[in-house]
Amino acid sequence: MSPSHPVGDAPCSYDHAEALRRFDDSPDACAEIVYVFVENCPTELQGLREAIQDGDSFTAVNLAHKLQDALAVLAAKPAKRMARTIETMVRSGDFEAAARQARLLCQEVEQVGNAMLHAVALGGI
Repeated sequence: MSPSHPVGDAPCSYDHAEALRRFDDSPDACAEIVYVFVENCPTELQGLREAIQDGDSFTAVNLAHKLQDALAVLAAKPAKRMARTIETMVRSGDFEAAARQARLLCQEVEQVGNAMLHAVALGGI
């Protein structure tokens, strides 16, 4: 089994087996968290992008950190690293770079979310 779940021909950067283990191998518990993540994450990402655009470092750092935690639970390591990078960029005052990274994070999270939903639908989670 590969460390990432494929979506079409493109690999996706999360480890569904690891995510499942974090929920005591309970597909139902893992699926529940996936649904909550997919439902709430777009709002969190939009808030992060707005905070970065507004130069609101406090909110941006908090949202980036919150996203890191959620992505860690779901074993989406590359996306988690991206969120950590955004947090570091904001802390250093580099809002322009943070905005670019946030756009990339949105794309990655969308891909990860779709792959997770696909895995849930197939019973892989």
